[in-house]
Amino acid sequence: MEFILFRREEYDRFYNCSILREDEWEAYTRPNLWFGTFSLITGCFYLILYIPCLTVMLKRELIRHSCYKLMFYLGILDCLSIVTSCLVTGYLAIDGRFPCPHYRDFEYVLTTFACGIWCSVCVTCIILAFNRCIDLWRNKHLLALFYHHRTYYWIGLCVLYLTLVTIYVKGLFFSPVAYAWFFDPFFGMTNLDVDRTEFFSVVHSVNNIGVIVVLSLLNTFLVASIYWKTRKSNSNYLSLIQRRVCSELVPIHNVNFRSQLKLSLFAPLTSLLLLSTCTCSSSLLQRF
Repeated sequence: MEFILFRREEYDRFYNCSILREDEWEAYTRPNLWFGTFSLITGCFYLILYIPCLTVMLKRELIRHSCYKLMFYLGILDCLSIVTSCLVTGYLAIDGRFPCPHYRDFEYVLTTFACGIWCSVCVTCIILAFNRCIDLWRNKHLLALFYHHRTYYWIGLCVLYLTLVTIYVKGLFFSPVAYAWFFDPFFGMTNLDVDRTEFFSVVHSVNNIGVIVVLSLLNTFLVASIYWKTRKSNSNYLSLIQRRVCSELVPIHNVNFRSQLKLSLFAPLTSLLLLSTCTCSSSLLQRF
């Protein structure tokens, strides 16, 4: 965000829309009614499903637990992210135009905030996994970290991280060639003489790789801990917990974060984008 606010001349040079005339930009228009409609319907569908999920978590017997406070915050972030990833994406896919010359600033500002939301979601997921590990081992010193209102301090750190990322991350732009968001505003236009190595966000990539590593370790520790604590028990309830952790937590984590890493580091195909949209949105709802 600071790039467009405080370094406007450099921003205009970096994302130079004057390399083509307006009519030349219009020639690259590639509307996709099917994908755009799919994105809009998917976004509305998941937003509607989120309302009862968030409402239930606000019940006193649930929200008093630290994990539900964290999940409620995650739910709010997920709803905000759906606006960009589904609703705005759907509109831009139907419109089919490159960000230049009309949507450049709008997309940049919107996606810096979206990146902040995504990075805050990542950190909150790490804190939530850490919270579950603490709750499983019941160490009184570690439990005190999330005692009552102290959970809100952790959420405050996530909000601070969201703010810092929003300020310093580079924005993304919608490409009507791949129908996805890229740091390169000219993605898919191979005939342009542009240095594409400059379109890279260190903050975004470090966040994505870091959360994959940390969450994988925490979830592995959580599954191993449950196995360790229940290995001598014949309780059907305990075996049900084991099955749920292994069959839901780990696959959801893998689908969500591995697909996000692919979308952020590589140029995906349209079919992969469709699959990732469905699986990532589904995994977010299954968390509740």
